[in-house]
Amino acid sequence: MPLPLPQGPWFWAKIVIAHRTRELRDMRGILSVLLIVLAGFATAQSYPEPSELSVNDFAGIIGDEAEERLTKTLDALREETEVELVVLTLSRQDMFAPDLSLKEFGRGIFDEWGIGNKKRDDGILVLVLRADQAMRITLGKGYGNKADKAADKSVDRSFLPSFKDGNYEQGIETGVDDLIANLVRPHVAKLVEDGVITAAADDTGSSDAASSDAASTSSDSAASDTTSTTTASEQSSATASSPPKEDGKGGGLSILLWIGGGIAALIAFFTFKSKTRKCPSCGARGTLKTATNTLEHPTEERSGKGERITTCEKCDYRDVDTYTISKLEKKEPEPDPEPEPKDFSGGEAGKKGSTGKW
Repeated sequence: MPLPLPQGPWFWAKIVIAHRTRELRDMRGILSVLLIVLAGFATAQSYPEPSELSVNDFAGIIGDEAEERLTKTLDALREETEVELVVLTLSRQDMFAPDLSLKEFGRGIFDEWGIGNKKRDDGILVLVLRADQAMRITLGKGYGNKADKAADKSVDRSFLPSFKDGNYEQGIETGVDDLIANLVRPHVAKLVEDGVITAAADDTGSSDAASSDAASTSSDSAASDTTSTTTASEQSSATASSPPKEDGKGGGLSILLWIGGGIAALIAFFTFKSKTRKCPSCGARGTLKTATNTLEHPTEERSGKGERITTCEKCDYRDVDTYTISKLEKKEPEPDPEPEPKDFSGGEAGKKGSTGKW
């Protein structure tokens, strides 16, 4: 015989409480997940977007002429060596990543942009923070152990002296030249020596090729002189026994001269005829003068109108003739040039570099 189910109020109250407890546990788990996600967004760092491949002066501390010089220097370096050296100026770091160290901030921008050749990882980022009075040179992970010292020397002797005087423009230009001469050039020379890359031009090979070409040219010239010596008598006898012949170029030139002469003669004839026309009134020759006057200027939508006035210098003859001026040709607007891609080559930052403060 089944036992009767309890129907008291305490029983049902316990059931409701247990159900609510399970709901609260589920909500607590959901809230925990949301908090973790929000915390991730809160700690995620943001970096500036590049506008150029060479100079990104977001702090506005480089003049137009200096920026143009820097851009030409860095573009030429990239074209010649494939080394991507980028200058970035900002006002403050805390606008982007306040929780990072300057070294981490520089590496974060470097990797976010992908500066440097992807296979060699030899990009360079020069980061200058004007309001923070700090700078960081971040090197790609492809640089050797001596790169740190070279970067340190460039910061101390070229960047910081001008920065301390408030001359950011000069400091950046001098520092970039220092980096190219004392860090980039030796690095590229080492890559050529190790066979990682080839030099832009092989001087030895060029000299050998030039010598070979010169020798070949000399032998060809000697052979040509010998041939011309042995056949000189034959050519002279052939010339004496046969009339001169015009080659293709000579014939074409003669035709052009005939055509040009004919056109010049026609122009002279019509000019002479117009100057010697008889005046319809007095019959005098060479006294008619013609002038034109625009009455309505043409546009792209409608034709214009003009008048041709002929008068005689000897009598009071005057004749007015109207004529139509053709519409102006519609000029299609030239398409805007496509902007150059602002993409780097996908390099990665290493741990090497140099920091400076003033």
